Amino acid sequence: SVDGAIIDNLSFNNLKMVYVNAPIFIMLGKRMRGPKELEVGSISNIKISNLVATGPYPEKYKTKLWNYPSYKNKVEFQDRWNFWGIENIDTSHEDKNRPWQLTSNICGLSNKSLKNITLSNITLEVYGNAKKEQYPLEVIDDCSGYPEAFAYGWILPASGLFIRHVDGLIMENINVTTIKEDAREKIIKIDCK
Repeated sequence: SVDGAIIDNLSFNNLKMVYVNAPIFIMLGKRMRGPKELEVGSISNIKISNLVATGPYPEKYKTKLWNYPSYKNKVEFQDRWNFWGIENIDTSHEDKNRPWQLTSNICGLSNKSLKNITLSNITLEVYGNAKKEQYPLEVIDDCSGYPEAFAYGWILPASGLFIRHVDGLIMENINVTTIKEDAREKIIKIDCK
């Protein structure tokens, strides 16, 4: 919710995800693209349970039908650094040793927390591979941009879950493993009750 929407009472159960960049993403922002009198929205009473997410994409993977530009261009296999499968794109500038997968994040605002978020029986297998000098110790707060998993940065200080500004956070049986060694904590919680 970044444009004033009220999101309440959602439940997600028995989910299996493969090749998912950020399997959990809940964001309360203040982009406020709408009528001027609109107030910041809210997100409350969200339950995610029995989720298993394995990733990331392999070095080369079969193009998925939802990746329309690749599908349209009849790209059968694509490099994960060239997500759109565009021919002749130069990916040599990409640091292929950096963490490739985004961190799942659940973030409210500093003056308006998410309410009653429950995570139970969650298994995340993530790429990892972050060195201490690659990730920030401080993360931007109160995002006002487009709601994307990298709204708070491409590399966050947690490898699995970055959670901030949640009133009523319940976490039970959360397991995060990294494929490659990673210097970050697996889960970080800031301003969570």
